[in-house]
Amino acid sequence: GTMVPPEGTATPVAFEVVSDGGLAITMTVEGTTPRPLETIVLDGDRLAFSFQMGTDVRCELERQEDGAYRGPCSSADVRTGTLTMEPPSG
Repeated sequence: GTMVPPEGTATPVAFEVVSDGGLAITMTVEGTTPRPLETIVLDGDRLAFSFQMGTDVRCELERQEDGAYRGPCSSADVRTGTLTMEPPSG
C-alpha cells in the first residue's frame, strides 16, 4: 500500500493482517519499525482504525472496486493524509 502524508510524498507501506479469532493488523511504513493498528473496526465496506506515529492518527477507509481500502487519515492536530491498503498479490 501507500501512505501520502499532508506534505504529499507517497511512501510505501506494508500490512500484515491476521484474522485468527479476531482482526489484528500490523503496519510498517518504509524506514520505520512495525506498529500495530488499534481500535480496528471492519463494518461492511468500511475499515476504521488508529495508530501512533508521533501523535494519534485515525483512519477511515472505504473498500474500492479493485479490492483496496482507501481513505483519509487525520492526526490530533487536524493534519490529513491518505492511506491505501492494497489486496495481497499472487
